[in-house]
Amino acid sequence: MAYTVKFQPDNVSIEADEGENLLAAAAKAGVYIHAFCGGDGVCGKCKVNIDSGKVSAEKATLKQDDWDQGFRLACKTTIRDDLQVTVPEMTKADGKALKTQTQEHPFHLGPGLLGISGGAQWARWDPPRWTQALT
Repeated sequence: MAYTVKFQPDNVSIEADEGENLLAAAAKAGVYIHAFCGGDGVCGKCKVNIDSGKVSAEKATLKQDDWDQGFRLACKTTIRDDLQVTVPEMTKADGKALKTQTQEHPFHLGPGLLGISGGAQWARWDPPRWTQALT
């Protein structure tokens, strides 16, 4: 059975099958959720709030207080109903999220960092390293 999953604050909806992983559904919808551990449930970075609907979820590394407030780890959550999910800004950020802005003015922040005016866009990468001497 297919369910509708709506991601806030992006206001993006997607159809997802029952039992589908929430982190995978978000990726399919183009909604970035930081998952440093690759979805193993050990980093706790993919914390989202289930505003409405039913899910199956493992507590994993989530604190009891967060669990009681309706937070779940997207990587350890499966869809069981139509859902409304809020992705907190801290879950979307961590140097990976890119957002659009109408006027862009790139500026260099230092090695491996590029910023766009207003702080609405930024990217991070590792500068190249020489591993052998040139001859």
